[in-house]
Amino acid sequence: MKWEKHGLLYCHKNANGGDAYTTVPFVEHLKDDIFRVYFSPRDSENRSYPFFVDIDIFTKEILGAAEQPLILPGNLGTFDDAGCVLFQILENNNKRYLYYSGWTLAKRVPFTFFIGLAFADIGSENFIKYSEAPIISANKFDPFLAGAPWVIIENDIWRMWYITGSGWEEEIDNFQKHYYTITYAESVNGIDWKPSGKICIPFKTDKEYAIARPVVIKQNSLYKMWYSYRATENCATYQIGYAESMNGIEWERKDDKAGITTSNTGWDSEMICYPFVFNHKGKMYMIYNGNSYGKTGIGLAELIE
Repeated sequence: MKWEKHGLLYCHKNANGGDAYTTVPFVEHLKDDIFRVYFSPRDSENRSYPFFVDIDIFTKEILGAAEQPLILPGNLGTFDDAGCVLFQILENNNKRYLYYSGWTLAKRVPFTFFIGLAFADIGSENFIKYSEAPIISANKFDPFLAGAPWVIIENDIWRMWYITGSGWEEEIDNFQKHYYTITYAESVNGIDWKPSGKICIPFKTDKEYAIARPVVIKQNSLYKMWYSYRATENCATYQIGYAESMNGIEWERKDDKAGITTSNTGWDSEMICYPFVFNHKGKMYMIYNGNSYGKTGIGLAELIE
């Protein structure tokens, strides 16, 4: 496959006019060429708050925006007291399910994160957290980290692909490097999840250490996954990866077929990451983040082959 880039779509600004991270974007179609683009910028204390903008993806005209965050960081000591990063909104049985990663700071390692859930009525952005506790927390399969959920419903089974931490490594100058990749869980209601411990996208070299933000779609009988991956040999900057599966559990990595890479110059010349793929008017599009994990904004690309 090959993606043709259409340039920078949107970059969120902070109160001082600087780039404030437009991280982990995804969209909902509103009408015509207008989409609601969700993302999770950071405040001056580096905490993430999810917002959205309504934008014509071709003219790039902004037609509306959230005035308040969709959800707030949790109370002191909860799993999401240092920020909430949105990953998906799924509609089922007249409810909107908002899946997110909640972050908290730690002492011996920089952070931990686990998976949270909030609900809203159909047509509403008034989300209320299901619980102050995560729906996937530390367990025997995910003792370190769990986050970046992506969920689809098939035959009344809720299927989730998410990232799981496999450990931390102490490096020079007390810097701790995290290791995480993509695993799988199932549920009957979207709330109570059974992690499997099954690694879907294993590291392909001993230099890789982070595989993040899976997005899965099913076309005919084939499951397709896009994600971000990084390794020490590429200066630890993310690239976009791609994999295929016949059952959603056993995957074959085909990163060389991802069809998109960094630009020679500009906002996505150092890194591309956190892709989200969607269909519109019979074509497939991708939005993604650029340099510094989304600090420079969201780009749009179109699948041309």
